[in-house]
Amino acid sequence: MRRHPNISTKTSPADEVSIRRKPKAFVRETAACALAGGYGQGTGSLPLPKSSGHWRVMATEVLVIVGMGGMGQAVLRRSGAGQKVLLADFDETLLETVAGTALGDGYDVVSQRVDVSSRDSVAALAATAAELGTVTGVVHTAGLSPVQAPVEAIWKVDLLGTALVLDEFQKVIAPRGSGVFISSMSAYMVGGQIPADVLAGLAAVPTDDLLLVPFLSGVDNPGYAYGIAKRAN
Repeated sequence: MRRHPNISTKTSPADEVSIRRKPKAFVRETAACALAGGYGQGTGSLPLPKSSGHWRVMATEVLVIVGMGGMGQAVLRRSGAGQKVLLADFDETLLETVAGTALGDGYDVVSQRVDVSSRDSVAALAATAAELGTVTGVVHTAGLSPVQAPVEAIWKVDLLGTALVLDEFQKVIAPRGSGVFISSMSAYMVGGQIPADVLAGLAAVPTDDLLLVPFLSGVDNPGYAYGIAKRAN
């Protein structure tokens, strides 16, 4: 059981709870908490005092999920309760469908279309997340499989897109926040087929120069490109 630092739950002989603070302070906090929605309700819950004597409600926690395929929807169902969730995908029809279903199920969601291969689009998504509250989680599931797209598209979405999401969300993620970026076992299946200097280059090159790595231009097999992109993730 979590305990309030100023409240002792030790039972006295008279089974009374001892409150280690001045009664007026306790009443002020309880009243402010009630105005904010009560303990354990809504976002935040317990108002925290400022030195000026004013009160503030704890900021809304925001979870960002990029990619509304099966994995993204599973993350929403498993981790979306109790916080604001920003859903993002390139496919507006899919995005609206998932968001509508989530709202009907009681989740607190907003949605925004994103093109992960565009820095401006990803930056706009990160800005929206920051406006919604404290960004404590980012889950990136967006990607194209080798049966869905040609090599060039795989480079843009699976390789560059992942790097752009990392770049832009590191600017807004809260201290002790977390990010999960989905890779694939394909990354290990092709690992031995990628020259060591290429792997080192992909790890060190600036994001905006990723697609200029010479080795990539010689790859024409979507399956191989997918494995390389996921290895770089």
